[in-house]
Amino acid sequence: MTPPLDLDALKRLCEKATAGDWIIGSQGDRIWGPMGSDGEVRLSICLAGSRSSVQDISFIAAARTAMPALITEVERLRADRLVLIEKLKEARREETP
Repeated sequence: MTPPLDLDALKRLCEKATAGDWIIGSQGDRIWGPMGSDGEVRLSICLAGSRSSVQDISFIAAARTAMPALITEVERLRADRLVLIEKLKEARREETP
């Protein structure tokens, strides 16, 4: 069985990364992130190596916003699971004579 994800470690990783939406440069070899409050000035986040594919670059850029959303969803599902377990235990207690 795979051990549970360390969501706190993943959150710290996300918090240390450059904030904001990351975009792929026009040549498909660089990822840019916001640098200024004007939203126009961009900071180079990553320059792809010669062996990187557009798909890899797209994945890295998308992960910046997808990862925090996925962490939030996993936390919600874990909390829902605990609630359902408690409801199941309560229902079983009610069935026991």
